[in-house]
Amino acid sequence: MGLRSCAALLLVLWIPATASAAITLLRTYDGTVFGDEFGYSCVVVGDMDGDGIAEFVIGAPADDTGGENAGRVFIYRGGHPLGDAPSWVITGMPGERLGHALAAALVDDDYVPDLVIGAPGGPKAPYTPAGRVVIAFGGTPLGARPLASLAGTSDGGRFGWSVSGFTRWPSPALAFIVGAPEANTGAGEVHGIARGDPPAAARVFVLHGETSGENLGYAIADAGVTRGFPIGPEFVVGAPEASVGGASAGRLRLFLYDSPQDTVPDMVVNGSAAGARLGHSVTGGEDTNPNFFEPTDEFVAGAPGASSGGIAGAGAAEVFADMSAPFSFNGAVPHAALGSTVRLFETVTGSVLADLAVGESGAVRVYAGQLSSSASPAATLLADEAGDGFGHAISNSGRIEPAFTTHLQFLVGAPYHAGTGRVYVYSDPSPVTGVDSPRGLAGVRFGPPVPNPSGGAVSFAVQLPQTMPARVAVFDLAGREVARLHEGALGPGRSAFKWDPRGGAAPGIYIAVLEADGVRLTWRVALLR
Repeated sequence: MGLRSCAALLLVLWIPATASAAITLLRTYDGTVFGDEFGYSCVVVGDMDGDGIAEFVIGAPADDTGGENAGRVFIYRGGHPLGDAPSWVITGMPGERLGHALAAALVDDDYVPDLVIGAPGGPKAPYTPAGRVVIAFGGTPLGARPLASLAGTSDGGRFGWSVSGFTRWPSPALAFIVGAPEANTGAGEVHGIARGDPPAAARVFVLHGETSGENLGYAIADAGVTRGFPIGPEFVVGAPEASVGGASAGRLRLFLYDSPQDTVPDMVVNGSAAGARLGHSVTGGEDTNPNFFEPTDEFVAGAPGASSGGIAGAGAAEVFADMSAPFSFNGAVPHAALGSTVRLFETVTGSVLADLAVGESGAVRVYAGQLSSSASPAATLLADEAGDGFGHAISNSGRIEPAFTTHLQFLVGAPYHAGTGRVYVYSDPSPVTGVDSPRGLAGVRFGPPVPNPSGGAVSFAVQLPQTMPARVAVFDLAGREVARLHEGALGPGRSAFKWDPRGGAAPGIYIAVLEADGVRLTWRVALLR
């Protein structure tokens, strides 16, 4: 599998990075069972129940309600105000640590977001041999559809330790990937899972670590589009105990999965020093540079053991932007372990570009896009108490509280807070220019283009809460309108549109736009020939 390249005409928009951000704590959620590790994982899934507002999920893998170390997962509906109680609680089986990892994915064919839950088991009794993942399907009402599950294939492999779905560029072949870092005497595996209802037990592929103990699959993430043109799913995989660059220096691999069994990494980066543990955390799939319509996403890998600047264990977060030479954000004090968690997400700072959150001991740094080696944190969030694991989990962003703010929200987990765990919900409450009313944000949906990439016609779904003026159009990268699919009154309910570019549009990247009720939503569409 080799790197591909393509030329593209880019519309360059200079958007200055935000120097600081008024990130505010909206509220907290606390665990109720001592030792349950509430907040060990958290994710904003998207609109699972069709009300136009995203749902969010919190994992408590050590919760003993279903038996020792069974774990529980709490699914909360977004809205105003945010509710105190979860709308759906899923309880694990003894020993499996359900909720160790969480991810959003498009598992079946309805393009409603689904939840993938990792249950890798643990070394404590009762021992679970292989691990599994559980799929909670989106639908109305929430929780009405039966759960599905897939079991690991390697005794003690910890299948479900990490999970990642493909939602920004949905793939017809690949719904999500699962890490099993202890498989094959710790060499590790990554399993590719096909879409389905339920998904088939047969794997699309299984990636194998090269050496015993390297822990391939300890961290995995959708990489989005790193090369300027989407062909197949792209993802990054960390192996933090790999020792090519020194004992536990770590290793990072980028895979461009363009055809069946295309399982050779297209990029391999080794940790530069013993103990760095590059690949302990990974994130990707967001664009932080000012070429807004250029589909070249960044990915980031944490190296929490790196001795940056000669400071023992200060840690680092390595940023790979536009497939150019990486740069790093470095820890400043001994054993800060910067890079323990990394998360790229759609902007919460108001910079328009994607932002980056990086966890270190007792704090989370938030960097506003555009990212550069000279950037300083736009905000630094601090733990309430020492040793509570604040920043162990950082979610993606989403609109879970649309009436309180016009910015997106994100979650930070502190799984050992007060012995039961706590999750913090953050946002920037300042207004966003150009959004007339948060009312529309709760009811306007623009479904992903299908298929994407496409060699022919592309379909879109629009859902509106009531009849209102709306426009659906397609633009090229120079900002020229190439198709207007609708303009005028539309709704309520779901409306379908089709763009057939054959004979009138050249291969390349296009931007599909929905404008309704003061909201502007976009999707990038790849047209192939």
